[in-house]
Amino acid sequence: MGQLVDGPLTWPLYARKIIDWIVGDDRVWEGGFPLPIFPATETSVSDMYLTIKIDPTQVDAMALLQAHVTTNYSPTGIIQINAGIVSATLRAFGSIIFNAIGNGVGSLGPYQYDISAISAPNGYIWKAETGMIVFQQNVTQTNVAGTPRMVRRLRPRGHSMRGTIFGTRLLRLESRVDGFASHLVHLGRGARTG
Repeated sequence: MGQLVDGPLTWPLYARKIIDWIVGDDRVWEGGFPLPIFPATETSVSDMYLTIKIDPTQVDAMALLQAHVTTNYSPTGIIQINAGIVSATLRAFGSIIFNAIGNGVGSLGPYQYDISAISAPNGYIWKAETGMIVFQQNVTQTNVAGTPRMVRRLRPRGHSMRGTIFGTRLLRLESRVDGFASHLVHLGRGARTG
């Protein structure tokens, strides 16, 4: 799985369209904005959230993903403030997205997303970025390549498949692809093919 980095971005960004995100890949947002976006009573940004959901009117608890970052480093990112400029890194883990949309075979979108900043000490919320995501399928996913046919006999007509199987190990017959002959693929330990 890969990782795509967006940034450095200058927030705010609204109505953004992301169409280059491969299902299963991580994506990192790196951006910043001046702290004076908030009222003068606010001295810091305590939290930021990246939220991806089907419908922007859904409650956040129903989100496909919600990545939370603070001023303390975590795997999902960090907020840093220097000379009145807020800089943030937010990471969306592709494995979470992959599982949330049905192991990569569910709907590819469109999904709505936003990045929100929460000020301190009074908790004002500001949308730093909003937009839409349509995921792209990875060529290695089974719903792209197709599901292999079930092998009903160990020795299909016209093929010689000598070998010994020890135990209950899983073998699969790969069908012809682009002129290559069929072959037996070993998917577990303890099998030999000859």
